Amino acid sequence: MIEHEIIYDTPAWLLALVLLVVLSAAIELGFRVGKRHRSSSDTAATGAGTMEAAVFGLFGLLLALSFSFVVSRSEERRHLMVQEANAIGTAYLRCDIAPDALRTELRSEMREYVDQRVALAEAGSDDVRAAAVAKSANVLQGKIWGGAVGLVRAHPDGDAYALLVEAMNEMFDMQSARDAAMRAHLPTAVLVFLALTAAVAAVVAGYTLGLAGERHGLASSCFVVLTVLVAFTIVDMDRPRSGLFRAPVGMLVQLQAQMKEGPP
Repeated sequence: MIEHEIIYDTPAWLLALVLLVVLSAAIELGFRVGKRHRSSSDTAATGAGTMEAAVFGLFGLLLALSFSFVVSRSEERRHLMVQEANAIGTAYLRCDIAPDALRTELRSEMREYVDQRVALAEAGSDDVRAAAVAKSANVLQGKIWGGAVGLVRAHPDGDAYALLVEAMNEMFDMQSARDAAMRAHLPTAVLVFLALTAAVAAVVAGYTLGLAGERHGLASSCFVVLTVLVAFTIVDMDRPRSGLFRAPVGMLVQLQAQMKEGPP
């Protein structure tokens, strides 16, 4: 079942555009308020500078933690993809243990199963196609597992056949783990809080500039653009099924080609 959330259903570029407008408006608001409170005394500017450092420190920490999370999650997906490909390859090789008729059937079903796993990765953000492919893969999973378990039941003393079932079980466990990692992402509340913190930091920065009576347009623009780019990267990397930073599927594609070139 595919969960839908407003933020994750909204294009990342649109979220970045909204954040760009919000931060620009926040800096302008802070500047106007600061200019209105401008004083000849340095006390107000010093206090505002202290608060600015505190707010930006908190914002930088949240940004770093969020970025670290999505990067580590991306690496985890990559690692799980390699593990799943290795597990499928091991199970495919262990099909040699099965009798001729069943071996051919299992290999055929496993090749089709890998086709479905690759198709699921290529479905991207197309939820209808992804659901249909996932359903087909689950049906194939049941057929493959049923054939392997039936072989063990027919030969309870065949330890070699138990190795085949063990490999199949590992393959399906890795599928579940990778699918769970593909669905995991930052909670919406974290992204909202991050955006609010960025807006507050922009207001405080604008307020400090207002007290000084200078806009420093280049510095303000750099802050806004860099913040938007980092936020865009965080959101995009947290969407492994779409966007610029899609989860890799190269190992499965390579395995798919090797299985098709191998014996039937």
